[in-house]
Amino acid sequence: MRAAARSGPGASDERRQQQADAPLSKGLLLIEISPDDGPVLRFFKYLIRGGQLAFGAFMAFVMWLLAALAG
Repeated sequence: MRAAARSGPGASDERRQQQADAPLSKGLLLIEISPDDGPVLRFFKYLIRGGQLAFGAFMAFVMWLLAALAG
């Protein structure tokens, strides 16, 4: 038998409340740049990270524009 079924209906409500209170995302997922990486690898990782940030900014602008046009 599952633990939630044995605990009663109160445990289910508590679990649902914890899920509702949890943040939807942990933030922007950027490529990690380790201090142990070599200089060439770090350079390319910085380029990729810049592209990720530019893409995120572009998507935020598009969502803002669509929301503004929708009224």
